[in-house]
Amino acid sequence: MKKILFYYWDPIDGPAGGGVTAYLKELFPLLLKREEFEIYYLSSGRKYDNTDAIYIREIKNIYSPTIKSYEVVNCPVLGPAKQSIKNIRIYLEDVKVKAVLKKFIDDIGGFDIIHFHSLEGLPLKVLELKDEYPNTRFFYSFHNYYPLCNQVNLWKNDSEKCNITDYRECDNCYARENYDLALYRFKHLEIPGLKQKNIKESIKNPDRDDLAVYKDFFELNKKYFNKYMDKMIAVSQRTKEVLVSHGYLEQKIDVIYVGTDVAERGAAMRSNCSRTSEEPLQLVYVGYPRRDKGFYFFIDSLEAMPKEISQRIKVTIVSRNISEDAVDRLKSAEKKLECLEIHNGFKDYEDLQQILSNQDLGIVPVMWEDNLPRVAIEQIAMGVPILTSNLGGASELFGRNPNYVFEAGNIDDFIKKLGEILDNPDLLDEFWKNVRPLITMEEHAKKLSSLYMEK
Repeated sequence: MKKILFYYWDPIDGPAGGGVTAYLKELFPLLLKREEFEIYYLSSGRKYDNTDAIYIREIKNIYSPTIKSYEVVNCPVLGPAKQSIKNIRIYLEDVKVKAVLKKFIDDIGGFDIIHFHSLEGLPLKVLELKDEYPNTRFFYSFHNYYPLCNQVNLWKNDSEKCNITDYRECDNCYARENYDLALYRFKHLEIPGLKQKNIKESIKNPDRDDLAVYKDFFELNKKYFNKYMDKMIAVSQRTKEVLVSHGYLEQKIDVIYVGTDVAERGAAMRSNCSRTSEEPLQLVYVGYPRRDKGFYFFIDSLEAMPKEISQRIKVTIVSRNISEDAVDRLKSAEKKLECLEIHNGFKDYEDLQQILSNQDLGIVPVMWEDNLPRVAIEQIAMGVPILTSNLGGASELFGRNPNYVFEAGNIDDFIKKLGEILDNPDLLDEFWKNVRPLITMEEHAKKLSSLYMEK
């Protein structure tokens, strides 16, 4: 039986881990069906007490006692990374956590595999434990770009894609998002009756103007990953291309597409398009109302769109917590459109399926190298073709067919591609010819299991 330790900064049933936590919750039941694995889980960077001692304690989880879950208490590296993106030296230099983790591993009796789903919340030097346990295989899944970018997504100041060409840009990036460690710890103290919402974080920048620290972050991560990781898992081919372009060893990187439960629903793909070129095209945007996701680019495009195109489209927005300014801009753009609908997100997949049931084309206008947008998978699984930017892994879902790809951030190119689809309804049908089969969680778990069982 293989003993596997999974690491992610948020607990299994924590509230803050987003898509990765959701993914792991779907994965674990399938791995547990197999008798080959004994699963453990570790989180870090979220729990603190009123001592300075760093220690690991066992906690309950939704899978207890089948999966034993633990957390690092009082870790000097905060999780997630955005909590202290200007406090990198601690991440690079701390050795105390490594010693605590070594004792934990020894007490458990060792592991066959340690699978990191992030290093956020841990210091880099924990990877040196590979020297102590050479027979333990170290895996890392790239759900974001944290080892390349300490604010995880190669997205500069919430405005543009970053290519890591000047470390001064790192120093000036997101300076406002950094929490004083003492106050962060106080905020997370487990004291009954503590009113956390009344605690104000102090913004401090201990690494300000230290350009070397950003170079060290980039170079040391690359050195440690190439040396200590037995396998690095990219969730899309584009993710692998980005990693290799920055010096990560190609021979250590496998592309394993993430499975999703929505793929298992087997929604029937549309084999025939009934729309004519005279009928309005129904566009839908599903996702967060953020710049990196291309939400504001989409609004910009609607505002810039010639009337001969805009008056032929209906637009549906499915997004939560849209700002008043964005809503005002959408309402203003509505005057140019055939129709506009705004949904405050969706409750569940049944609700999303209902919203998408009459949509012709999904818009996935990501502005960063979004590893593999879940919304792209969801829309294709529910029978909606997508028009996506050339960044990230979304276009791999349909073989990167150029008819459905536009240059990220290029409004003219977006409008051009949209106009071509408007005038040629057959393109909506042709989209499906190059769609790759979506990966179910069962298939994904089987692929991972094979990887875990390799010697």
